[in-house]
Amino acid sequence: MEDLLALSHGPTKYVLHYNGYIVNGYRFHAEDYDKNLKTQNCGVVVVGETDKHSENIDYYGVLTDVLKLQFTGRRVVLFECKWFDAYDKTKGV
Repeated sequence: MEDLLALSHGPTKYVLHYNGYIVNGYRFHAEDYDKNLKTQNCGVVVVGETDKHSENIDYYGVLTDVLKLQFTGRRVVLFECKWFDAYDKTKGV
């Protein structure tokens, strides 16, 4: 209930912007930050599931921005990504 109350009041007017972020011990960098480094760590994947296991869809992309929104007693980190269409042979990964 507290989460719903915090979200209903909306975020503060200040948004923090990051070039990277660490989640569960994994470090991610935004694409612009990574382009001058020897090793790159801006790739992301979201494993999608459907009710039919034979039709699961995975999404691949590149992290372009990290934003942190502050709510009352809560914060939300958003990853903005540029997604690839892995199933379109002309666009693909």
